[in-house]
Amino acid sequence: SGGMTCMQFQGTAWTSEDMVTRCAQESGTWSAESCVDEVGGWCNKSIAQDKTESTAMVLSAMSDCSGSKMACEAFMSGTFVADGECLGSSSTNVFEGAGGPPAGVSSSS
Repeated sequence: SGGMTCMQFQGTAWTSEDMVTRCAQESGTWSAESCVDEVGGWCNKSIAQDKTESTAMVLSAMSDCSGSKMACEAFMSGTFVADGECLGSSSTNVFEGAGGPPAGVSSSS
């Protein structure tokens, strides 16, 4: 479907093998490094007990904060958590978490 998908894996139930397999399903490779710098938010989806995927929602000309929230909820069955440019955005009603990447993810470069 075009661009790169960046996911963060959270929860103690994820094994290294699980993460490698999940990345391969997206035609990607697992890395401990951050895969995006600027995101509009994260689409959090519970996969199993203590296993959550957070997919980076990257802003573009085709997808603003409202579009990212809609795509997360309607197409990915997730919960949108605003980050970056979408934090404090008055143009959309988004769940505003604590900001920054999901818990356990470093935002430092």
